[in-house]
Amino acid sequence: MKQYEEAIKDYNRVIELDNNNLLAYFNRGNTKLKLKQYEWAIEDACKCIEIDKNYIDAYNQIGKYRKIY
Repeated sequence: MKQYEEAIKDYNRVIELDNNNLLAYFNRGNTKLKLKQYEWAIEDACKCIEIDKNYIDAYNQIGKYRKIY
């Protein structure tokens, strides 16, 4: 658990430096999923689509998250 929380802090720092960093949002969402923070994970995937509407992995993640959540 602690590793996931530290990873989220790291992704947050990256996003603070570059709020259009697609991979930081995507990976933060995956990490939030592991912590069962489903609503926040969906938000991060939606942000990925906002940045790049053609980012297929984000659409797949939203589908996966909604199945669980």
